[in-house]
Amino acid sequence: MEEEEEGGLEDGRKLGFFALIVLGIASLTGAGIYSLIGPTVGIAGPAVMISLTIGLIFALLISFVYSELVSVYPKSGGGFIFIEKAYGEKGLYLGWLIWLANMSYGALVCQTAANFILDLFQINRIFSVPLSILFLLLMAAINTFGSRALSQIQLPLTFALVISLIIGAVYLFMRPDTSTRWDLDYFMPDSIFPVFVAAAILFNIFIGFEDVASIAEEVEKPEKNIPRAFMVMLIAAGFIYSLVILSILSSRSLSEISQSEVAFLDAVAENQLIYFIVFLGAIFALLATAGISLMASSRNVYALARKDFMDRRYGTINEETNSPVKAVWLSALISVLILSSGDIEFFASVSVVSYMIKMVVMCFTIFKFRKTEEYTEDTFKIPFHPYSTITVIIISILFIASIETSSLIVAIFWLFLGLILYLFFSGKKRVYGTIFLVTAFFFAISSILVGVIIISIGFIYYLLSISDRSSIKLTLAGIKCIFIILTIIFIWLITNTGQGGANKISIALFFDGFLLNLLIFICIIASITVVLEIVPIKEWIYFLYKKSAKKEVAIKIGDGQIIDLSQSHQKLLYYSNDILGYLQIISSVFILLIVSLIMSETIIIEEIALGNIIFSQEASTYLFTVILIIFGILVGLSGALTIYFNRESKIMGI
Repeated sequence: MEEEEEGGLEDGRKLGFFALIVLGIASLTGAGIYSLIGPTVGIAGPAVMISLTIGLIFALLISFVYSELVSVYPKSGGGFIFIEKAYGEKGLYLGWLIWLANMSYGALVCQTAANFILDLFQINRIFSVPLSILFLLLMAAINTFGSRALSQIQLPLTFALVISLIIGAVYLFMRPDTSTRWDLDYFMPDSIFPVFVAAAILFNIFIGFEDVASIAEEVEKPEKNIPRAFMVMLIAAGFIYSLVILSILSSRSLSEISQSEVAFLDAVAENQLIYFIVFLGAIFALLATAGISLMASSRNVYALARKDFMDRRYGTINEETNSPVKAVWLSALISVLILSSGDIEFFASVSVVSYMIKMVVMCFTIFKFRKTEEYTEDTFKIPFHPYSTITVIIISILFIASIETSSLIVAIFWLFLGLILYLFFSGKKRVYGTIFLVTAFFFAISSILVGVIIISIGFIYYLLSISDRSSIKLTLAGIKCIFIILTIIFIWLITNTGQGGANKISIALFFDGFLLNLLIFICIIASITVVLEIVPIKEWIYFLYKKSAKKEVAIKIGDGQIIDLSQSHQKLLYYSNDILGYLQIISSVFILLIVSLIMSETIIIEEIALGNIIFSQEASTYLFTVILIIFGILVGLSGALTIYFNRESKIMGI
């Protein structure tokens, strides 16, 4: 049952200390330990161990900030909840930025996991986006069962990950490079500047542990358990990371390490069994991190909705799973769109800016709390305050200064959009504003696509939300009909506008015209479903039944007739609707696969003409991709609703 209540997350079963540590370690061990060792060794050499220590110290300082804040105010939602407590509604704007950061990071690790698998099995990376989306939806589905269920899934993943790292490190220690020096001078840097540059990069492998603070209300004694868990998970992660880096330094030359994209995997590549174990650990790490990122982003939405910054329906909790299910799926949807943008690295850099801006404001929140909030003997306090707090502020500002300007502009503009959202949309309509205003993506040329798609989805969502239950399918049918027409028009333009052959689709993997014919076939199927949504299959069966079996009409009231269908006819009705639904879902998958081929440039849309107007290759590709993505989502949604309503009718016996 999908009933939801207004109760808070604190109403469900609580996470214990051990489960909290598992979630924290799972969120820490993302792609960084595999991909950042090579670049940082190239910068700092053996002194990368000092860089790792600096990154760990900075992470511990950040954990102290979170520990004091959550000890004073143990509420779910993330860092902006503490800021909102100290400074009022102004803190909600920062929550808007943190939400983007968590979604971007989750999308990034899903894509990394997909690329790892495709590379292992030597599969073309054109399937990267669909596989990434599959991973993301899988972690979203797990998140709908609540943080407790997520921690139970994370336990075997985290255990397998840690074991794989230890096995790989032990194997490398057993095969040392005899030319490696182990004296103190070998690890001492020639210059301190490269060490700090490498430390700034390596700090990324510690980002993520603070996500457990976003579920404070779901934790037993959060004011005590979260600070303790931070300490344990960071020390454990620091030990494991040190073991991995030292093992690589002991078995490979500096030049080999610095030239490697995935240093740990490359170092154990000689032994296929060890390589496979470490590889599986990498996949487990990435999926675990994706799950935590999605959990954190859904709690961001939950908290924003509870504070009336967004539609309050996203602040509701499923009473069976104690999870903000609607918030999970909204975050998953936008993460999918970020994945589809093809510019995830850009958004990942935006997430780093967001993280550092958040840390600066949270440090100022500490100063405010010390003046306004009540501290008891059990309240955690940052050691060496205010010096340690000021250190976090200074380092965060230095990190922000090192980020490229375009990422900084997007982060600032996203904050500005959050302000517009709050000022110009009433509480009930903010969800539409939320979706419309994701047009911050316009600041990246390659991501205009995402902005337009999200605006379109926002408008479609608005139309569906103002429809009553009986007319939702009719509304969806009308919108779907528009995109069927747009798709057919675009196919006609591609195949029939005479531009010296430049208007053809060049397809590397399939013969010319096959995919267009497939799209035409899907449009025909979609058109049939539109007709059947306007006049349902049930009405057709009733009509034929009345014509062929007039004597078996159960009740006649004037011109009206009530028909009691036989069991066989009822089965035919239910099976027909199910087939119709699954057929649409399969069609949706095919459409989105074609989109992935276009976005990977396996399919190239060349220039097309509409009368005297000539659309360039870039514009043609952009327009066709937007149409297909929205068309695919509409067809899939229509299929899912058909199956849902059919199952509901079957249960009710109507």
